[in-house]
Amino acid sequence: MKDLVLKLRMQRVMRLQGYACPVEVELSDYEYDESRRSLKRTALTDIDVLGIRFEPDLRQQVAIADCKSGKESESNRLFWIRGVMDFFGADSGTLVKTRVRGQAKALAPKLGVRVLDEPGLAVLEQGLGVQESLPASAEANYRRLQALWGIEVPAGRRPTQEQLEKKKAYHYLQYLYWMLDEYRNTQSVLEHMRAISSRLDAADERDAYLCFVALQRLTLSVLRVASEVLTRGGTDVMGCSKSYLFGGPVALRERKQIIEMLNEVRRSAMLVSDDVQLEPAYFDELVEIVNKTVGHSGSACKMLLHAEAATLHLFAGAEDLETQLGSHFSLDALVLLKRLAKLLQVHAGLHADVFRGLHEM
Repeated sequence: MKDLVLKLRMQRVMRLQGYACPVEVELSDYEYDESRRSLKRTALTDIDVLGIRFEPDLRQQVAIADCKSGKESESNRLFWIRGVMDFFGADSGTLVKTRVRGQAKALAPKLGVRVLDEPGLAVLEQGLGVQESLPASAEANYRRLQALWGIEVPAGRRPTQEQLEKKKAYHYLQYLYWMLDEYRNTQSVLEHMRAISSRLDAADERDAYLCFVALQRLTLSVLRVASEVLTRGGTDVMGCSKSYLFGGPVALRERKQIIEMLNEVRRSAMLVSDDVQLEPAYFDELVEIVNKTVGHSGSACKMLLHAEAATLHLFAGAEDLETQLGSHFSLDALVLLKRLAKLLQVHAGLHADVFRGLHEM
């Protein structure tokens, strides 16, 4: 219970600084299981609070926090945070504990980690304008979203075929997304949601929440594509997006060669259907969204914040977007998010009403 309160307080602190903050992100390792012909997941560790923020020039900032109320060794946790920062590519890390001994406060700067005890956390909160303790609604909102996530299988029963199909999407969004090479994720989100689109009911709150989490992941990936475009100069949006989405220039060339050979075989076999295309059907629309993101980076950088706030409002009863986001609210970012939601809905074959609540904002 105390750990959760610290996590939620740190999440609030990060959000006030403009970070989108999923709580409890689990890091995993994957091996191919020959007997089952599938990937076998091994849990490595979890990040209590992950913060992701994009600057106005679309540079990504990643922060992690480890929140503990027990008697764990501060030194061990500080070294753990440093290791996770390096493994996950985080820019900053913070250890939050109810009490912290003096030697840990001396060690933390040497590792490039911040350490906060409860009085220190209170000082930080006050500096960010938080004048009251964590509201009871914060924990209730957290519990509500936890209850909506995943398939429900009654005790003594086996999951149905439909549930097993949905489980693949849950698994990808919760675990595999964070471990895949990032360039794969934009297409993978759409593919996983398309695979279960016929199984989803827009009127079912659990299914709708799954779609909104998918939208959050897609938003993060699109922002990363746009960031890559700006890193490469920001002018050739089409070329840079294509190169990034297909794994770089060498992988792109290899894929094009495979597609050309496949089409030659199809023509020699006198197949009358159209040639196989390298780019997915949604590619041009996706590139246009990336182009808008690059061209309006000062507001578009806040899309992920809006995706998270919309999810909290619709599924956890949180305040409206303007109240939640304050100075971070941007109508332009919301418009772009709605356009991305439309792309996901159409090209994953989701029900037309699944993002209705978002479009009405």
